[in-house]
Amino acid sequence: MLGGNGYMSKEFTRKVITIGLPILFSHLLITSFGIADTIMVKYIPRGISGVGLASQISNISGTVMFAFSVGVGMFIAQFFGDKKEKSIKKTFALLLILAFILGAFFTALGLFFPKQVLQLFTDDPIVLDIGIRYIKIVALSYIPNLLSAAFSTAYRNIQDTKMNFIIQTVSALVNVLFNWLLIFGVWIFPEMGIEGAALATVISCVFNLGFNIVYGVYSKQIFMAKAGDFIACLSKKFIKQVMRKSIPLLINESLFSIGSMLYIIIFNKLGTDSYEGYRITETIIGVLFAVSYGLSAAVSSMTGACLGADNYEKAKEYGNSFVKLGAYCSVIMGIIVVVAAKPMVNLFNSNEVPEASIKIAVTLMYVFAVRITLKMFINVLFAIFRAGGRSRFVMFMDCGIMWLVGLPIAFIGYRFLGITNIAILFLVMQVESVIRIVVGLKEYYTYSWEANIIRQLDE
Repeated sequence: MLGGNGYMSKEFTRKVITIGLPILFSHLLITSFGIADTIMVKYIPRGISGVGLASQISNISGTVMFAFSVGVGMFIAQFFGDKKEKSIKKTFALLLILAFILGAFFTALGLFFPKQVLQLFTDDPIVLDIGIRYIKIVALSYIPNLLSAAFSTAYRNIQDTKMNFIIQTVSALVNVLFNWLLIFGVWIFPEMGIEGAALATVISCVFNLGFNIVYGVYSKQIFMAKAGDFIACLSKKFIKQVMRKSIPLLINESLFSIGSMLYIIIFNKLGTDSYEGYRITETIIGVLFAVSYGLSAAVSSMTGACLGADNYEKAKEYGNSFVKLGAYCSVIMGIIVVVAAKPMVNLFNSNEVPEASIKIAVTLMYVFAVRITLKMFINVLFAIFRAGGRSRFVMFMDCGIMWLVGLPIAFIGYRFLGITNIAILFLVMQVESVIRIVVGLKEYYTYSWEANIIRQLDE
């Protein structure tokens, strides 16, 4: 609670650390190992661009899964606050089904239509060839990866993130190890190059899912669904009530993914060097966004549990504390990006990465300092709104402003104003984030997000 001295309560701080810190470190380690992966493929000509291009499909599947995870996860959080164990199992069963269907769809897309999909982003034959070779193998990781994401969602929303941290960390280590073994052909393993990087991802994702299943069954986790729960979750009434909150998020993430693809198309038109510089910067920023993921997880879990227990005063107290904490963290992360710009980018330097790409990446890091400051604060607001079931408002805030403001700015800047410098274009595009903050704060202080979304659900 924020007192007259402006500090947050010890109880609030303890919960944020307990819930958010394991997720922060988990994401930090995973994305750090992701940097290690990228550093390994930098020795392959246009390897960074090729893998980055192929990653668009997994990014889209992950984005859609995120919509399901948030939509269904808000029910898990509120059921947990209301101590309804049976409903938690039923909700998790539904999330697993959705994850499998989604993973199967994108696996088929990657296996049978890789060229058609990747040609939407680039016409560079070298980058396209690398991307196709990579995606034909890595597509096999989509189902286990999304099922593992369902487990992560469950752990976050029952406020138990320590084991998830361990599982994610070990899986990331497995990924890095097999990247090294299979890309370069170490010991008894064949030298597979870009295909080795893809196979390492598949191995680590299968390991991650297996670890989750074995531990979940062995430790009898509260969310572990049984056969009857999979049948019960298919109730028409249950699906309708859960999807009513999830579909706006799904629409939002789908439109956001399409918008992100359009951004990538525009960035590719600025040249392969510009896109490669963007990919390097985006990889680095992914590590620093660990703080945002940790905060957002704590927001959703803590606020959602209070709303599920009808403790609106405590929910408001937590919300106000998170807004303040989010502002502090955003500014600090922006400063860190500026300081770390050159040293971090230089990690990706090699004879196979053009000097132009490195220079562009350094400049983009300074622009991303502005972006991460704005985006982290926005994510805290989004997490609060989602915890209270304000899915439609988040949809407007996220993809609505993207399509009404961000994309028009990018298109007009490139097509009509002739802005070919990716750093300048990306900086101008941050206007959309400023608008989100203004609109979001105004709505936040109406406290319309304080709502119990599980009252109408039957046990």
